[in-house]
This record gives sequence, structure tokens and C-alpha cells, in this order.
Amino acid sequence: MSGRRRGRDSKNRKKKAEESIEHLSELIMQSDKEISDLAARDLLRVSKRHGVRAESHIRDLICRACNTVLRPGENARVRIQDGIRRITCLDCGRVHRNKISKVE
Repeated sequence: MSGRRRGRDSKNRKKKAEESIEHLSELIMQSDKEISDLAARDLLRVSKRHGVRAESHIRDLICRACNTVLRPGENARVRIQDGIRRITCLDCGRVHRNKISKVE
């Protein structure tokens, strides 16, 4: 190998990261609790390492404090008040706040 570094192709690396994030987001939506929590942890790890973001509706499903999938009624409480949606993780107690846009 004449001076060429292997494994440094940025476009190829980001493309593979996007594919793995897509696969992990499918696992989060379909699988049981244990597998989806592991997929959520791996999704956050891949997205941080490679700088590729998951879709916003997938990111909103993951607790950033304990890396678990937020399931309303099971391990998350959802409250809506004054146009703000509050999702409380019942595993770690972290509160996620999102502003809700008005539908006309």
C-alpha cells in the first residue's frame, strides 16, 4: 500500500452510519423492550461518533439520560399543558419538554 490510508473515506463512512441508524430505528419501533433499549443505546452511540442525526421523531422516543426507549404508559408519563408536551421518564426521572405547534 503506497501511502494510502485505509478506512478514512468520509462519504463511505457516513453512508454506512446512515444505513445502520435506519436499521436501528426500525428495531426501536418493532422489537420488544430489551432489544429496543439496546438499539436505542447503539443508535445514540453511532450518531454521536459519525455526526449523522436520526430523524426527529425517533430522537424524541429516546431518553438521553438513561438511553432507553420512552413508552407512554409503560415507562413514560406524557402531559400536555399550555402548548408544551412534557414527557417524564419513569426510569430515571428526566423531563423532556417540547413545544407543540398549533394545528389550524
